[in-house]
Amino acid sequence: MGYRPRFAISPTLLTRVEAVAALRERIQAAAVQVAWIPALQKDTRARNAHSSTAIEGNPLTLEQVRAVEAGRRGAELRLDPEAPRRRETPAGTDAFAAAFKGVRRRLVGGDGIALEEFPAKPAGHWARS
Repeated sequence: MGYRPRFAISPTLLTRVEAVAALRERIQAAAVQVAWIPALQKDTRARNAHSSTAIEGNPLTLEQVRAVEAGRRGAELRLDPEAPRRRETPAGTDAFAAAFKGVRRRLVGGDGIALEEFPAKPAGHWARS
């Protein structure tokens, strides 16, 4: 038996579908002003860097990440001496361990598995060890 939808194609439904199609066309035809694109890309880069490194325990604020991207260094970053320092274990691994009980944590790079060693061995090696 074929699929039988639970609606009827009515003039009202067709009018609404046509309105949606017309709006879709307007949105697709709308051009983003080129002047905005570099600013949006720069903001996205900074937010992406901040979020991905914050997961690993980086204490820099979003504004400090933007300052680094702008080329400022050292005292110009206005680091807070009272800010929490990087932890031994990145914060993201604690959340992973809580979500996946019984699974061993593996840190690649830094004080963990050497970056050169990790891809050189098959995934099964790391699952067994």
